[in-house]
Amino acid sequence: MSDYRRQSHLAAVVRGADVSPCSLHVLEVLCRFSSFDRPEVSLSVDQVVRVTRRNRRTVQRALACLREAGVLEGVSGGNGGSQTRSYRLCVAAKAGSRSVRDELIRSCEAAGRVGAALWLAKVSAELRDGCLYISGDGLPVGQLRDQHQAAIELAASGVGASAVEFYVANGGRLRSTV
Repeated sequence: MSDYRRQSHLAAVVRGADVSPCSLHVLEVLCRFSSFDRPEVSLSVDQVVRVTRRNRRTVQRALACLREAGVLEGVSGGNGGSQTRSYRLCVAAKAGSRSVRDELIRSCEAAGRVGAALWLAKVSAELRDGCLYISGDGLPVGQLRDQHQAAIELAASGVGASAVEFYVANGGRLRSTV
């Protein structure tokens, strides 16, 4: 069972978004249709247009604005239109602060674990309620287990995490205590 708390996470995503009212409307729609077990949503641009009743180009600009603000991160999928694309909903980092992922990468590099740092560069990481959530679709869990898990867990303790939960290839999940 995941420690993901959908309502509190989505509230933090919306609260932290410093975007226009139109982009905020698109973000609220994405939150409404997001998964219940992880901070991701899969919708096409056309679906967002239908729900928001906004112009297609307006929705595309809003999605770009949300990505630029750090609230939305592309995970996989098409490039627009009727093609579904998956997005991860992120709590935006405050200006001037380093992301959790950047802190983990720096810690792994300092410990000489360059492979783990390179692996972390391909994922997203978020610290919530003492648990570090690392997500990277398409990255094999075997590579994580064999090469990087110990280094990442050590780095996680440096950012205040007491547990680490990895979401990897095809919905695989691995949880460990730091």
